[in-house]
Amino acid sequence: MSKGDKGDNKNNKDSKQQRKLKKIPGHEVVLGDVLGEGAYGVVREGLRVKEGPKFGQRVAVKIISRKLLRKTRNGQQHLKREINCLKKLKHPNIILLFDVIDNEELDKIYLVLELANYKSLQDIMDDHRARHPDTEGSGLSEEQCRNLFHQLVLGLCECHNKGIVHRDIKPANLQLTSEGVLKIIDFGVAESLERFTQLDDTEKFAGTPAFQPPEVANGSRSFKALKVDVWAAGVTLYVMATGSVPFAGDKIDELYGNIGRGVYVVPPQVEARRDMCAVIRGLMEPDPDRRMALEDALDHEWLKGGDVTKRFKNLAGEDDGGVKGTSLLDRYLDQDSSDEGSDGEGTPSPTGDERGDSITKVMSG
Repeated sequence: MSKGDKGDNKNNKDSKQQRKLKKIPGHEVVLGDVLGEGAYGVVREGLRVKEGPKFGQRVAVKIISRKLLRKTRNGQQHLKREINCLKKLKHPNIILLFDVIDNEELDKIYLVLELANYKSLQDIMDDHRARHPDTEGSGLSEEQCRNLFHQLVLGLCECHNKGIVHRDIKPANLQLTSEGVLKIIDFGVAESLERFTQLDDTEKFAGTPAFQPPEVANGSRSFKALKVDVWAAGVTLYVMATGSVPFAGDKIDELYGNIGRGVYVVPPQVEARRDMCAVIRGLMEPDPDRRMALEDALDHEWLKGGDVTKRFKNLAGEDDGGVKGTSLLDRYLDQDSSDEGSDGEGTPSPTGDERGDSITKVMSG
């Protein structure tokens, strides 16, 4: 055999190895491409391959490094909160948690989640602004705003009804499916109202500064947690309608000063949509005691004035996003072997009894 033949064989072998899909160690879930990265690890597309009714179900797998989790301030507490909250929530507009797999050998935790296979609302807004850079108030259409906001409020009401405050509602934490269904994601800083008083007061600050209400920006020692989510929903609707956040600032003090004053401008073409603006102003009422309730928003004539059941596919305007159709299933069916190998994160995989899959272990830290 010539050196060239040996080289060709090696390249073919390497190519075959690259094509081979890996599983979550000890579990019948194949791991595909990386969908995103976070502070504790990566999110990959997954595929259930156990024979049965769930065969071929596409999922998202959040692969969390315990090492990074331990190094991050409050990281383990945030993960416990996320798992606790998601276990309580079953709603079409909230991402579903299917399974928690704790693998002590690899020092990793796998969250098997529902796959929202398109883009985040933030990605959609960024794409929209890129296509309309010179247009003031370049938000989504009123019909699109109504539809997406209605889904957000339904999901958020379910959270509140189950005693959960999200605390970080924003476009980046609203994921869309290819069918136009909105899903609330990322419950890492969420809290149960059981931790607060019956008035749901809290002294804890969490979330993204640009979406915080005046009571937080002004340094109030306590504030109503549910009202924080309401304000953030209003800011999110403002972003949908205008393409930008209502308050800005080069530094956090400047941003909070602007939020604390509660004065913002609505572009004229958006102001003309009077009913929608009434909802925005109601949700973004600086006084939390006078702030519109989510239930009142649902009953508002703006949401009743259109078909809120309609779903908008491909909101980005082009077929350029999301997790494509059946590509992972095709790859799985085409591969020669289903050997587990590693989980795709660079560590050999244990099999059989070597794995750990207890939610209790995760919850106990």
